[in-house]
Amino acid sequence: EGGAARGHARRHSGPIESSAKLDTGHHVPSVGQLTPPLLLREATVNFRLKSFVGCDIGGTLSKIVFFEPFDCKRPEIKRRCDFLKSATTYGKTGRRDPKLEIERWGGRFHFLQFQTNHLDAAVNLLKAHSAHHEFADSSVPVTGGGAYKYEKFLQSELRMGVHKVDELTCLLTGLNFALEHVPDECFFLEHKGPGQLPHRRAHSMAGVFPYLLVNIGSGVSILRVDSAKEFKRVGGSCLGGGTYWGLCRLMLGAKSFKEAMSLGTQGNHHAVDMLVGDIYGGDYGRFNLKASTVASAFGKLVMDEEMKVWAITTETKTETKNKKNTNEVTNKQTQDIKKENTPTTSKKKKATTNK
Repeated sequence: EGGAARGHARRHSGPIESSAKLDTGHHVPSVGQLTPPLLLREATVNFRLKSFVGCDIGGTLSKIVFFEPFDCKRPEIKRRCDFLKSATTYGKTGRRDPKLEIERWGGRFHFLQFQTNHLDAAVNLLKAHSAHHEFADSSVPVTGGGAYKYEKFLQSELRMGVHKVDELTCLLTGLNFALEHVPDECFFLEHKGPGQLPHRRAHSMAGVFPYLLVNIGSGVSILRVDSAKEFKRVGGSCLGGGTYWGLCRLMLGAKSFKEAMSLGTQGNHHAVDMLVGDIYGGDYGRFNLKASTVASAFGKLVMDEEMKVWAITTETKTETKNKKNTNEVTNKQTQDIKKENTPTTSKKKKATTNK
């Protein structure tokens, strides 16, 4: 989901098209080697937080970042932080990820997310714990389309002021901050040859402008960035993260975004994707394309035999699941009928009477 609020989750940005020169002599450590305390250059940042909470209400997910000062002297801020830290899951879709916490500037940054269509449930949760009073008469910076769509709702339910921040401006500001203050934030992948894993190498920030910023959220926006403050939208696509989740819900019955992501690790895409090897019978050496490279996503489904196998597999799984559910219902009904029709014996009555 778009916006600077999710920048914390990106230890590195993706490949950026640019006219800048490449610094091919510098190896970049892997994501696993970078922990939050090592990310930011200490001496380069000097600012004062205007708010302790920031929100990004996207089309699919809503993200919240809140800052917990170590020496907080304002009781309302402390109560707010204590409530948010009291759990790592909230309702059906809300969760806080302690692994993303960053300690900087005399405090700790915490990050939460939940499905945007559960925004009313999130507000009700705050009310149920009387935590909504902590947001009353305060102004919170909010970005994303939800800053406009839900402004009146938040104002009326939480008595909270909504300071709207343009999504693309916020995204660009957050990215430029990361590029300036996070060492090796910009990198490229160098592939030396077949059978070798690509190496990450730092991208020199000298002369980085202009560059293309591809922002993949529920949909996709492509921006041309000419300077720290100049940019324009040059393209986009309606196929994005929302498309993936929508297909998972439609075809596989996924009930949450987390479940949809989990399903992506279980399947075998070779059963439906047409690979280079399916076309050439092996590698395509001239262009260094391995046989396992996807040539056409879902391409095998246009061929009758593969489509038939896929359909049978899907039907079998569905039938097995339905049969299991039917058996469970039947067994329960049988037990209920037996229970209702079991007579109380006269012997038991006599024994009770004699006692």
